[in-house]
Amino acid sequence: MLAAYKIRLDFLTWFIVILKNIAAPAAIYFAASALGLDHKTVAQAVITMAIPAMPIIVVFAIEYKVAEKNMPAALLLSTILSPLTIGGFIYLLAV
Repeated sequence: MLAAYKIRLDFLTWFIVILKNIAAPAAIYFAASALGLDHKTVAQAVITMAIPAMPIIVVFAIEYKVAEKNMPAALLLSTILSPLTIGGFIYLLAV
């Protein structure tokens, strides 16, 4: 399925990757901290949220004809950049 699509590196693709790899874990950090959860639980939630996008997003994009040209590239970039973003969150949270 992914092989049928060209990699498209436009604004929307990068926006999706930044939302998934950086903004979502950061939002979880602030929400979990605001709820008063202990540091270990917050760190686990943030690192779990920093895991790259799942292939199901491509299936949904193609099925519902929404951003179907961007999702394969977003999945690829999210996976390639995840060691940096996960490593960054581990470093920042001092796990």
